[in-house]
Amino acid sequence: MIKNFSNISINDNVSYFASPGRSKLAELYKDVDEISCSPLINELLTVVPNLFLVLNSNRQIITVNYAFLSLLGLDNSSDLLGLRFGEAINCNHCSDMPAGCGTSKYCSSCGAAISFVTALDDNKNIERFCSILATHRGVVKEYFLSVKSSRIILNQQKYLMVFVNDLTEQQKRFYLERTFFGDIANLINVLNENIGQIIHQDDELAVQCSQVKHISKLIYKEVEYQKAIFNPIEFEYQSENELCSAYQMLNSLKKIFENNTLTSNIKFSVIYPKEDIRFISDGTLIMRILMHMLINAFEHSYHDSCVRLWTDSGDNQLTFKVWNDGYITEEDAIRIFQKYFTTYNTLGRGLGTYFMKYFGEKILGGHVEFTTSRNNGTTFIFTLPIKTNDYQENLFI
Repeated sequence: MIKNFSNISINDNVSYFASPGRSKLAELYKDVDEISCSPLINELLTVVPNLFLVLNSNRQIITVNYAFLSLLGLDNSSDLLGLRFGEAINCNHCSDMPAGCGTSKYCSSCGAAISFVTALDDNKNIERFCSILATHRGVVKEYFLSVKSSRIILNQQKYLMVFVNDLTEQQKRFYLERTFFGDIANLINVLNENIGQIIHQDDELAVQCSQVKHISKLIYKEVEYQKAIFNPIEFEYQSENELCSAYQMLNSLKKIFENNTLTSNIKFSVIYPKEDIRFISDGTLIMRILMHMLINAFEHSYHDSCVRLWTDSGDNQLTFKVWNDGYITEEDAIRIFQKYFTTYNTLGRGLGTYFMKYFGEKILGGHVEFTTSRNNGTTFIFTLPIKTNDYQENLFI
């Protein structure tokens, strides 16, 4: 169902990003007549297989192709006349501000809005990725789109030809290829190495078998994580509690990353707790969350800088903190945990911070947040409610 924006004032001038002004209905009808006389536009409406829209100088829809109508379950483009892109697809932020799509704080980091504004103001054909949460018939959908805008002048009026490609499924595939399959390959390699050691070191058979069993468990859990990320409605990850050691977690992370290519030009500092903290939780999942926090820090650190990892505890809580000297802009900060949102202009990214938030909060019942400033860098913080248990041996690491 399309939201009603008929009550928006055409003179509303409040905006955090794009111009808020809108064309009057009579002007929109004039735009429709102008566009309908363009052989180029008429041809594109027919031949473009993906989503195609024509917007006026106020970023309002004048016409769309059949693919866009099909996406929304509509029959006639006149139903969308005057709406903006986010309003048409029911973006969850399109009504944050009175002036609608393009004017909220979130819009300054929206790939679609940036593409529209750049093409209109600078006459540059720009393609940007766009991560959007949209609601259709009460169901929230996550889109990852490629939006390319090109300005055209008709009868001295500016219009935008907008080409939209839905890359949501492709993004999932690239992510799997880049991270999931890569992680599986690495785990299998370690597994094979341990099997080889079992053959040649009979006196350490018990230890090696334990390591093989642990690695096999990691592979199984990795598959479960991916199911939960890509099919959260049909599959919910079930955590498995065990006795964990904060000290051993930090020590394992230090071993994992100290010879990693990510840390080749970055100092990795681990500050161990004065006293070990043992607690009951899903240790394997906690380690995965911490690895994402560290990878994010390494990838956004300057050459020859430092990444720090440490813990704080108290009031039945354990807090993991990862600091680096990078800074997250306000525009990116408000989207940092959104699924598929990425500051990289490549596919296969945008799930690391989402992973932290989803599993850290929904599954483990903790809290994931961050602080950032130009002077003090960025700290990702994972606070976890804990239950201590001192009578078991730690079986996690």
